[in-house]
Order: sequence, then C-alpha cells, then structure tokens
Amino acid sequence: MVPHNEQHRLWERSSEAPYSGGNPWKWLLITASILSCWSQPTSAQDLTVVPIPANVKEGDRVILVVQGVSGKPLSYTWFSRSPGDSSDTEIVRYIVGNRTRIPVNIRQKVLPNGSLLIPNLLISDTKYYTVQMVDTFGNILRGGAPLTVYEKLAKPMIAVNDTNILEDESLILTCSTENVGPNIRWFFNDQPLSLHRRMSTFENNQILLIKGVKREDSGSYQCEAWNPANTNRSDDLTLTVSSSESPERSNGATLSGGSITVVVIGVLAGVALLGALIYVLITKNTGR
Repeated sequence: MVPHNEQHRLWERSSEAPYSGGNPWKWLLITASILSCWSQPTSAQDLTVVPIPANVKEGDRVILVVQGVSGKPLSYTWFSRSPGDSSDTEIVRYIVGNRTRIPVNIRQKVLPNGSLLIPNLLISDTKYYTVQMVDTFGNILRGGAPLTVYEKLAKPMIAVNDTNILEDESLILTCSTENVGPNIRWFFNDQPLSLHRRMSTFENNQILLIKGVKREDSGSYQCEAWNPANTNRSDDLTLTVSSSESPERSNGATLSGGSITVVVIGVLAGVALLGALIYVLITKNTGR
C-alpha cells in the first residue's frame, strides 16, 4: 500500500502535465532527444577533402588536404576508387602515435595532419579519394573528393591553304596538336578572336573558316590548346589579304603563282619555236 504522502506526490506529478499544456508524447520526445545527445562512437560525422591546387596536370603534385578534424586522431586510412568501379581500394594507412605508414614504399605519402601528398601525377591518378579517420574515442569520420589529372598540352601548329589571299575568297585555318580532343581557342593580333558572321569553326574549334575575306582580316593568327590545368599557344601565322583589284586577277579569274609560271614558260617556248622557224626559212632562201 502506497503511503499517503507518496500518493500525494504521485498525484502532483500526474497533475502537472495538464496545467503545463503538454502531453505524455511530448515528454517522451524530449527524453529521446536528450539520450541522442550522449557521446557514442559514430561514423556519421563528415570530413572535408580539398585538393590543392584545384587543377593539376601530368607531372604536377597535389595535396589532398583534410579539413574538419575534431577530437584526437588515432589513425588515417586513404582509399581510392576509379571511374566505373563500385568499391574502394585502400592506398595507405597512417598511425598517428608512432607516425607509421603502411605500406612504406609507395609514391603517395600521408602528412602528419592526415593529408595525402601525391607527387609526379599520372593520368591514371584520376580517381575519387576517400579518407577515414578514427579518433581515440572510436569515432569514425569520413570524407572524400574527386581528383582529375589533365593532359600536359603540346604546342599546337597552324596550317593554312594560302597566306596571301585576295579579297572575297575563302580561307581555312587548321589547328593541329598531339593531344587527343583538346579545347581550342583562336587569337587575332594577340587578342581573343571574336567570331563575326563570315567566320565559322568546326571539329571542336580546330578548323576556322573565313568566308569572303576582307582587308581587315589581315594580321597575326594563333590557336591555343587549353584545359583547366594548362595552356599552350602556337606560333604566329601572318595573313595578308590583297585587294581584289590586284593585277593577278583578270575578268574575275585568279591565277595562282604556279599557273602564272606555266603561262610564262609556254610563251617563252612559243617565241623560241617561232624564232627557229624564221631562221630555217631565211637559211633556205639564202641557199638558193
């Protein structure tokens, strides 16, 4: 049997809820929230991984910097995953207490703050990298970031169908490079080329077509291969546009240098043949 005083206290507790405007579910939720705040080992916390520098090419070095570390780290483990793979591959493990790295003889190196140094980058280093940190309380923190290693770009070259061209003709400039499918942009007199209505580009900007060239199209042309990590620009190609009224053009037809040479040789041969014929005739008449 419950003593009278204890009954009174139970009555007071049960009568508090109605006057406080609450209900039993409210107090259960509050209790659950308090319990969830207790410190327990978890893997739900996140780290941030930042590649420095952000854009890298073959032969460069990069540091995957770990940010957001809390507590006292016990170990760091780095993983990588290639595009198309469904699982991670462990790269290296680092024990903070004795600064032990497992394995030892690899290119990648874990720094004392848990960041990963990758020197002499290769295209095959293009992967998603994940770090897992375990602290002294058993908490597991994870974070990751993608890394793209770009090609080291070779110097491109410009080819042109004719560097001396008449007005209103068409011009084709071709930019070639050893790299596969690079981004290409064009420059005119050392300034980025603004395409006007007579200009078109094809094949990922590797071909520049200028229809109906004008005198103002004369100048220095360059093409540049680029990606987010590096650029490489071609040598200058100087284009000269001559007036359509130039002597080489007659009755709307244009003779190339080779055509003019053939015509001159033909004329000289004809003159020589005519001279020989006259000499033969004179000799025959004199002989009579």
